[in-house]
Amino acid sequence: MAQDQGKMLRDRFDELNTDGTGVSQKDVRALLVDQGGWKAADVDVVLREATGGTDARIDTNTFRSIVPVDLGTPTEQSKRMLDAFKAIDTDDTGFITEAEFRQLLLNWGDPLTSPEVDELMKEVTVDSEGRISYDSYVTAIVTGYPLASA
Repeated sequence: MAQDQGKMLRDRFDELNTDGTGVSQKDVRALLVDQGGWKAADVDVVLREATGGTDARIDTNTFRSIVPVDLGTPTEQSKRMLDAFKAIDTDDTGFITEAEFRQLLLNWGDPLTSPEVDELMKEVTVDSEGRISYDSYVTAIVTGYPLASA
């Protein structure tokens, strides 16, 4: 799937999920088939796997796991992560503050919501001065936040 198509589908999902309670499987199916060009049978299988066969609504995280975007090569991913880090680490210390990292996650690439940032921050190592090292930043990005459209 092309990055632009994945982003378009995610954006459209967000438009449907105006109240934050998720989107019905019927609407997700229509979105993926009508606008994403997926085969209906494939969508049905994916939704069944994602929900365990229940009629549960599809939340943002589940939709993001269903609709991947092209992340580029590992070298491209690494460069985007370093570029984003350096944009915040203006004094070139190799550290950013927790507040700066939160702003990055809320505003960069495929932004997270505040509750998603709070969850991710539980996994980030913050030193006694409230700073996050580049290594901790990369670990958090790679394991907890898809670098989808950075």
